[in-house]
Amino acid sequence: MKRGIAALLLLCLLLSGCAPEQVHADPEPTPAAPIACVVLDAGHGGIDQGCVGVSGSLEADLNLDVTLRLKEALEARSVACVLTREDESVFFDENDSRTHKGQDMAHRAEIIQNSDADAVVSIHMNVFQDASVNGPQVFYKTDDQTSRALAHTVQEALAGIPEVEKRRTEQSGDLYILNASPCPAILIECAFLSNPREDELMQSESYRQTLADTIADSLLLWLQS
Repeated sequence: MKRGIAALLLLCLLLSGCAPEQVHADPEPTPAAPIACVVLDAGHGGIDQGCVGVSGSLEADLNLDVTLRLKEALEARSVACVLTREDESVFFDENDSRTHKGQDMAHRAEIIQNSDADAVVSIHMNVFQDASVNGPQVFYKTDDQTSRALAHTVQEALAGIPEVEKRRTEQSGDLYILNASPCPAILIECAFLSNPREDELMQSESYRQTLADTIADSLLLWLQS
């Protein structure tokens, strides 16, 4: 009996044009198509921790942190990213006669060469025997003017960070990752961990984020130029 009454009431509502309003969820926004692809290479990793800062900070850890922040910043700017490593582990095969380092570098080169990327950015930290030496510096693939233009754009952006005291210029570098890249490639030495002030700066999450955002903005500027 109750079901019959309910059905009759629903029929009356339909006939009177007062049917319950149907709520339609808004469609999910379509993600913007990537405007480019960049390979991000966090230097060192695994048993190779790179250089050590005056505070005991490890280059490999800082490289990875800045790289992951840079990935997020670039993806927010519609740039797709391919990483040569995403954590502390690196590639090697115990049955391979090559050193772990040699295997890892060859694996990174393979990732780069199969990526069809528009650019390669390798993130590193620096040390020097003179603790007063400071300032980020960008290296580019030797004899490649497109890489040099990219390096100059990034170098100028890094020089504009308020905390950066030493304004450096981009330099060519005969470096494995750069030479292995079929596309424009740069290597960024983000700070001198042998310099107490810069080593302390690199312990700051906000400064590492500033580095990532600055590099991302300059890469986007170069990609759109």
